Amino acid sequence: MSDISVLVVDDDHFVQQMLANLLSRAPGMTCVGCCSNGEDAIRFVVDHDVDIVIMDVRMPVMDGIEATRQITAMKPNTRIIVWTSFEYDEAVSIAMRYGASGFLLKNCDIQSLMSTISAVHHGMTVMAPGPMEEWRAGDPPDLEGLEFSDRDKDVLALTCQGLTNAEIGRELHLSESSVKVQVSLLMRKLGTANRVRLVLKAHSLGLDHR
Repeated sequence: MSDISVLVVDDDHFVQQMLANLLSRAPGMTCVGCCSNGEDAIRFVVDHDVDIVIMDVRMPVMDGIEATRQITAMKPNTRIIVWTSFEYDEAVSIAMRYGASGFLLKNCDIQSLMSTISAVHHGMTVMAPGPMEEWRAGDPPDLEGLEFSDRDKDVLALTCQGLTNAEIGRELHLSESSVKVQVSLLMRKLGTANRVRLVLKAHSLGLDHR
């Protein structure tokens, strides 16, 4: 079986080198290249066979979100792991909607990074931080006992679009504080700890659109 080929996309050259070195020592994995922005990543993926892309979110020229959208459209077998410094980053939820298969914080440990690459390569969607939540693509979520009002669905759908509480409030003619309460209640209902996890759970339940 051939090694998992990994492309590192990050505008920090130190981070590129660090990940490349880690991957060079990891059994069953190979770093096939490093890019500093989304445009370079797209060109690389078009010209090379890449299994996994570790994709930074904020980069010059083209950010990781647009690069994720284009790569998943052109190369559906290339899986993308979004890589960010921020635990709560609305851009991550958009990237997941565009087809990213994983989310990791840059301060994760080496074992989490390697296990995430392996899991995503084998068709799983992986989310960090905290205890890794994984589910195989296509597994039906457990809907038993969950009921969602029209307002629940509206708030979830707009949250999945990356809107802030204030923007959701304007869209639905609600106060920002009312939206904040609604989002908190939805997190509790779906058993999620933050907004990113809420978006991913909503996506798995088919509640990411109105």
